[in-house]
Amino acid sequence: TGLRFAKRLGKKTNLIVVTHAFGHKQKNEMEILSQVRQRIEESGGKVFTGTILTSSLEKSFVSDDW
Repeated sequence: TGLRFAKRLGKKTNLIVVTHAFGHKQKNEMEILSQVRQRIEESGGKVFTGTILTSSLEKSFVSDDW
């Protein structure tokens, strides 16, 4: 979705694409491919990858480590 917007909007707007945090879906993996990230940036978009403040808290309640 971010790449589609970046291609259409180009450099005329301040597009920021927000991705899931590293390891969100699978341990030690990024969901967004590096090629896609690069194409977004080449089209004028910015990519932000961060964590949700309560992410660890939520996971602690469903973890088997209790």
